[in-house]
Amino acid sequence: MDVNVLLALADSSHIHHDLCHQWFASTATQGWATCPLTENAFVRIASNPRYPNSPGDAPAVLNLLRQMCQVEGHQFLPDSVSLRSLFQSQAFTHNWLTDLYLLGLARDHAARLATLDQNIPARLLPGGQDALEVIR
Repeated sequence: MDVNVLLALADSSHIHHDLCHQWFASTATQGWATCPLTENAFVRIASNPRYPNSPGDAPAVLNLLRQMCQVEGHQFLPDSVSLRSLFQSQAFTHNWLTDLYLLGLARDHAARLATLDQNIPARLLPGGQDALEVIR
């Protein structure tokens, strides 16, 4: 899942909290995953004092992440994909780099990227559309 889904699950005041919890309740038993990129972003964003409803400083948020990752079905996907291998000649921009990287990582691990973002250009990666799950 991308960082916005992690944030929505952890933050009861997040606009998509209920939507993401409903999605998680229906799919978590099939497995769910984090990776270094999403874990790092989660701790960085949620521990920022300007983040509304921050659960605390970085060690507190890291502890929350540890608790979340103990939920049944969690897998850790190592960053095993290189941008060099994801993109050959496709036209992409800096706007989509992280989303497409996460999509490629999910694809290469036979997983799907769970996101709230309906605008990820999955067609830019072979197999990308099959690896994308937009939570609605």
